[in-house]
Amino acid sequence: MLISLQIYGLEPTVVEVFLAPGRAVNEQTLELPPEIYPCLRQLAEAYRQAKAKGKPPIVIVSGYQRSKFVYKGSPLRDSNGNEVVEADLLAPILERQGVPCFKERRSASVGDNLAYSKQLLLDLPRSVHPTRLHIFTISSLAYRLWVLGKLVFGPGCDVQIHSVNVGTQNPEETRKLELKLFGDQLCMLLSPKMSRQMAIGNHAHIIGDGRGMSRWPVLGSEHDKVCGYAQKDSHPDHVMRPLLKSIGIPSR
Repeated sequence: MLISLQIYGLEPTVVEVFLAPGRAVNEQTLELPPEIYPCLRQLAEAYRQAKAKGKPPIVIVSGYQRSKFVYKGSPLRDSNGNEVVEADLLAPILERQGVPCFKERRSASVGDNLAYSKQLLLDLPRSVHPTRLHIFTISSLAYRLWVLGKLVFGPGCDVQIHSVNVGTQNPEETRKLELKLFGDQLCMLLSPKMSRQMAIGNHAHIIGDGRGMSRWPVLGSEHDKVCGYAQKDSHPDHVMRPLLKSIGIPSR
């Protein structure tokens, strides 16, 4: 995932974030998939436009691995035994286009990307609170990223989506999987235990242990134990509508 932050002004600091989520590295070729490149091109063009106006953004590439091995303690490695990390593959593509990058190398999911990126901003010498988040992504992920982005970054951040239409081999399966993931993650983040924190953009319960590592898989496991829809294909409309309404978002 890439994040570009545009910082200007004094008090309050105005920050615009351009974010393009990474996609799973091919586990055979160890290369990024082709659908990420249109997002990178959009971000690079946005950087050039901002720089021409005298407001060059800060760019963060965010991503560890989105591999089936990631949470099993077996990260992807190349033939020399080095870990294959999304951020390390994303950054050179932008740098060759004149876009300097910071690399965030821990994220392994959409939730991680958002929370770790927010943490990175807060850890800057002058803590940064984004006021506008532009997410550049593929169309199938657009709605989920919009909602989760609003939750993680909080009510003070305006989240806008810029999506790229890309073909998939199994569009109906992709649609069903996205519906399933969105329902599970929204229900997880808006549980009574967590909703008050998410409403104010607090990421601490996502990055929750002493090492600052992600608890996203643990939270998902906890949700699966208590939610009656976790083992079903999706959360039904009569469940989703109140969840979305509780955060001021109309259902689709």
